[in-house]
Amino acid sequence: MKAWLAKRSDRTLALLCAAAVFVLVAWPLLLVEVPPYQDVANHLAVSTVADHPADYPEFVFTGYWKTNAAFFAWEHFVGHAVGALVAIRLFSALVLAASALAFTRLLLVLRGRDELLVGTLFLAPMVHSFCICLGLLDFSLGFALAVWLLAQMIEQQRAPTATRAAGIALTSVAIWYAHPIPLFLAGVLVLVEIAVTAFRSRDEAKRTFVWCGLPATAGALLMAWSVLGQLLGPATVHLRSYPSIWLAPWDLVQNLWVQYFLAFTPRSASSIVPCVALAVIAWRARRERHAFFGPAAFGVLAALYATVPYVLSFWAFANTRVEPFLWTAALVRVPSRVPRWLARALAFAALAYSISLGVDFVRLDRDRREFVAGIPAVPEHAKLLPLIFDTKGASVSTRPLSHTWGYYVEAKQVAAPRLFATSRMFGVAYREAPDPQLEQVALEHFTGAMRDPTAFCDLLEGAGIHASDCTQRWRDAWADFWKDVEPKFDWLLLWDTPAVTMTVIPPEYREVFARGHLRIMHRP
Repeated sequence: MKAWLAKRSDRTLALLCAAAVFVLVAWPLLLVEVPPYQDVANHLAVSTVADHPADYPEFVFTGYWKTNAAFFAWEHFVGHAVGALVAIRLFSALVLAASALAFTRLLLVLRGRDELLVGTLFLAPMVHSFCICLGLLDFSLGFALAVWLLAQMIEQQRAPTATRAAGIALTSVAIWYAHPIPLFLAGVLVLVEIAVTAFRSRDEAKRTFVWCGLPATAGALLMAWSVLGQLLGPATVHLRSYPSIWLAPWDLVQNLWVQYFLAFTPRSASSIVPCVALAVIAWRARRERHAFFGPAAFGVLAALYATVPYVLSFWAFANTRVEPFLWTAALVRVPSRVPRWLARALAFAALAYSISLGVDFVRLDRDRREFVAGIPAVPEHAKLLPLIFDTKGASVSTRPLSHTWGYYVEAKQVAAPRLFATSRMFGVAYREAPDPQLEQVALEHFTGAMRDPTAFCDLLEGAGIHASDCTQRWRDAWADFWKDVEPKFDWLLLWDTPAVTMTVIPPEYREVFARGHLRIMHRP
């Protein structure tokens, strides 16, 4: 094997490593009609709403030339050609392939062939990361492109060319189109690199800025334009402000594994092997200087991860999005060799992780198929309100059922009260501020807090409120909800509704379909 590998060129070896990782994490896509990623159905609903503006006058289309638009544009153009669900699988495969290629290229360019082979043993859960499971496909594509960008810049530092500078500019624009956060974080790494280099040699720092930083300003200028559009654009509406949430130190440490290496369930717990091994390697080699990933960059990324809120207004998993860059800084510190026992443990962990993905894909797809079984019972353009009381289903780490109602929007163009529309960075935005009760985040919080009297009472106690008759207060809250909501919706989608909660559903709604955890109800 060593002799065979020695005959392969660097590019071929990197492609082979990327292909091996891709196969490990992408084969479960063949088992299901659509991958069980948390947010994809909501983005599918956004694409449907944008395609049928006359049916959704409460939303305004934000256009295709904007940041955070790659998946949305793909779903529109490719989905029309091959079908919406096939397009989702193809885009998922594209993101996984881009991640595998970017990681392997960075390892080869920054370190070498031996480090590439060692680093590949860590890549399976890093390519199919927790962000992929959440359905943050635009962000994940942007991150893969950012890693590719940094690899381009490393080559540019060594042998600058105008052609590669143009490639850096185009890649920065592609990152902007996919998602602004990876572009911002890549920009932070570039600025840190220039600042650190300036202490050694101002000429070298100037060279890095001219040949690497300056071309990347193409994407930076577009990001600044996006920020201004978000603040001043015609689709901006005033929405309620939600408090930011920071995590305790222990939760930050735990999430370095749970919200990057772990997938849907503890079945993917084998990912603890590459996580711990990589953490130990990174700590021991923390002082190593690598272009764009030196000790200063490592420290800045760690500081951002620790200080950025976990929830920032209506944006969840805010600091989680720093983790891919933080772990990449760890990855580029792998040695040229590891003990044979560790190599075997990493290979076994990657295989076990791959198998766990296949098992979880199938189990989670059963939930999805049960959820969408009511689509034939719902007429087109129905005013359908989804109330989902169990958003996890067979998942543990993600909440895929919180957005599965989006398939009803795609199939029947029903109402979309839980649509991603709170920002111009989405494909559509609210034309006017919605009823506060029906704002996406508020509605999701409501169904969680109002699942049953026990959940409601726990919430009151957590807020320091003593309720002498908590159940009655819970019923009163439901009654207030229906006074405002019932006139707007004549169809209900209920998922995993507790028996006690069925007693607060207005009697005018009659059940027309039931299967497993699903109920479809209609008010004549």
